[in-house]
Amino acid sequence: MTSPVIPGRISFIALPDCDLKVLTVAALDALKDAQAVVVDPALVEVVAAVATVTEVLSDQPADLVKAAISAAKEGKEVVRVFFGDGILRGSLIEELTLVNKANLDFEVFPTIPVDFAVGFYAGAMFEPTRTDSIHLLDAKDSYDLGSYVGAKTTLILRGTTNEIGRFATDLAAA
Repeated sequence: MTSPVIPGRISFIALPDCDLKVLTVAALDALKDAQAVVVDPALVEVVAAVATVTEVLSDQPADLVKAAISAAKEGKEVVRVFFGDGILRGSLIEELTLVNKANLDFEVFPTIPVDFAVGFYAGAMFEPTRTDSIHLLDAKDSYDLGSYVGAKTTLILRGTTNEIGRFATDLAAA
């Protein structure tokens, strides 16, 4: 008689800037100790520097988390590494919903993306008297910039130097 398989746990690790140095020691340990590692395609090379990545031929978060769930049901300790912070720019909530439906244990290792941390360090997040609204924008995208112009509006931009330069020029013209 075969003993039942005890399901593993899925650890979700946010990797917002493709930089392993932003991870906590606990997140790195979970990554190194994992028996299965499922990552967003953009992160394969970065994560492969510290862990063996499980091959998943999809860029769809639902497919990736289903692979993680399958490995956890086989009794493996699984790490699901995703790009971004998972909530503002990702699919963490949807993925956790699927893991919850599968009745599996999970943990989340959050990481604050550099672009979001800028607002914290600048004080914009903590002083509501200085800021009426905070917007995290991708400088490569197009916006109705007139709606973002204001004395108490904080803009946090993500992008390359050229993208941010173009954005600043467009914002000054608005």
